[in-house]
Order: sequence, then C-alpha cells, then structure tokens
Amino acid sequence: MSRMEISFKGKVVLVTGSGEGIGRATAQRFAEAGAKVVLNALTDAYLPSFNRELASRGFWSRAVVGDISSPETIEGLREAVREAGGLDVLVNNASVEVGKPFEELTLEEARRMHEVNVLAYYATVKAFFEELKRSRGCVVNVSSVQGLNPESFTSYYPTTKGAELTLTRELAMALAKYGIRVNAVAPGPIDTPHNRKKMGEMSGGDYSVGYERMSRGIPMKRFGAPEEVANAILFLAWEGASYITGATLFVDGGTHTVQPWSMGGIERAPSQQVTSSLLYCTNLTREILPHFLGGFRVCLSHDLCDRVICLCDASTSHFNVQFDGHYSFHAVATSVFSLRQMDL
Repeated sequence: MSRMEISFKGKVVLVTGSGEGIGRATAQRFAEAGAKVVLNALTDAYLPSFNRELASRGFWSRAVVGDISSPETIEGLREAVREAGGLDVLVNNASVEVGKPFEELTLEEARRMHEVNVLAYYATVKAFFEELKRSRGCVVNVSSVQGLNPESFTSYYPTTKGAELTLTRELAMALAKYGIRVNAVAPGPIDTPHNRKKMGEMSGGDYSVGYERMSRGIPMKRFGAPEEVANAILFLAWEGASYITGATLFVDGGTHTVQPWSMGGIERAPSQQVTSSLLYCTNLTREILPHFLGGFRVCLSHDLCDRVICLCDASTSHFNVQFDGHYSFHAVATSVFSLRQMDL
C-alpha cells in the first residue's frame, strides 16, 4: 500500500509563533512539503537563524519579528504574504503562558494572555480574510488539552485555550460559505524548550524529574515531539481533509481522556474495572435522563467505591467520575450530566 503524499507545492503558509517548538516544526514541515512559509516570533532570539536555515536548504521563507497582537506586526506579515503571492494556510500558534496560580496572577497578566491567545487569533483571521477567501484556504488554531482539562497551577491560560476551541467552531460556521475551513489541534505534553524550562522550574531545576513525574499521568507514558503536532496540523490543512471543519484534533498521547492532568502524575485503578464502571454509568444516565430533566441522584454499587452519584446538570455536556477521591476520569457524552463520588 503506497503512502499518501501530503504536498503543499505552490501554497503559501503563515505560521505565527514559529521561532521554536511546535511553530518551528510546523513551518519546517510545510516548507519540506513544498510551501512558501512566512514566519513570525515575538523576538529575534531564534527566528532569523531559522529563516537562514530554511533559505540554505533552498526553501522560500520570510521572517517577521514582532508581537502578533500588534497592528504593526500584522502589517509586516501582510507585506510578506503579498510578496509570496497570497495565503492558503494560516496557522495561529503564537501563545503566552504566564504560569501562575489564581492567587498570584495579576489582571494585567491575564489581559496579556487574552490579547495574544484569543484576540490575536481572531484579529489574524480578520486581517487575512480576503486572501483566504480568494484561495478558499484554511485556518488551523493551535490550542491545548488544557482548554478541556485545566491545570490548577496555571491560572487563566486554560481559559484562553478553551476560548480558542470555541472560536474555532464559531469561525468554522461563519467562514464555511466562503470555502474556508477552520480547525484546531489541542496538544498535550510536548517536549518543547518552553515545557522543558517549566518542568525544570517546578522540579528544582531537574527537567528529567519533572518529565518522569508528568509522564506517569499520560496514557502513552511519554511526551510528544513537536513534529508529531506539526504532522497533525499538516493533515488538517491538507486538501485531503477537505470535508473537515470545526474539528479539534487532540495530539496528546491520550491525555484528554484523563481528568485531571497534573505535574505529579496520576495513579489509577485497573483500567478495565474503571472502564466498565464508566460505561455502565454513561449508559444508565443516557437511558434515564430523558425522563428526568431536573436534578436527580442514582446510587450505584461498585467494587472500586461504595457509591457513585449521578447528578444531572443541563448546563454541561461533560462528566467527571471520581473514585475514592483519587481517580478521576473525563469523557464527553451525548447526554448532559456529571458523575461525582459523594460521601453519604
């Protein structure tokens, strides 16, 4: 069986936040697939050298250094896109994470994350709307698994990532009539310079300790590589994915199936027992929910815990299951409810 070739020959791709990590890997993959790439990063720490590296390999690239939330930076990117001859793919990847808990985060820091992680994503699509409409192009927003499963030690950043997921669906609906597709990827723990630094700081300067602890909470027991996220982005931008819009592709080693995800890792009960209990609760609630639209409780017996309480909540489409206060699992159901262990 022959391998599918994902080619972007003759296409123009803009990748924000492409100085290092996921953005850099994504821009490189697009260039290797034949695209002209327009690069952007907040500072010139890595971008100029990356631009030179691409040029030395015979790839077409232009670099624009600047804050993506700044109108001046947007105008610089517009000039580069005009030079390239248009725009086919926009990858919104630039992001800010302050990394403080609620008690320490200032409103100014929260506003900064909102400006870059939410407003700039929207503003960039607005800025290149005409080019994308002409090319019937696509947008890929780089969000995070934290948009679904927030971390407790980094306040407001998960909120902005959740907003990106909603923005993706909103723009997909608004732009479909122009032939513009809008999708998102939600990476989990990825081995990037930013995450290495963060884990080192949280583990007394030893990155390997943080990596080992965090890997315990990942179903696949390892961090992902930036190239693995880049491959997912290329797939969503590829013409072979022409009927996909408004979707979020989790590239997280299964992290989004576990709630909560923490730096300390998660110790779980045997997976088969947990899965059986979860499916039983899910199916039971789906069966009886249409008959009880208000609040209700159903007690279930299980060998992992004495009681599991089903609480109907018409405001959410997610549910959490907790066993003994330690094991917590997340899923999405067609019914609207939440499951929580309660001490009765």
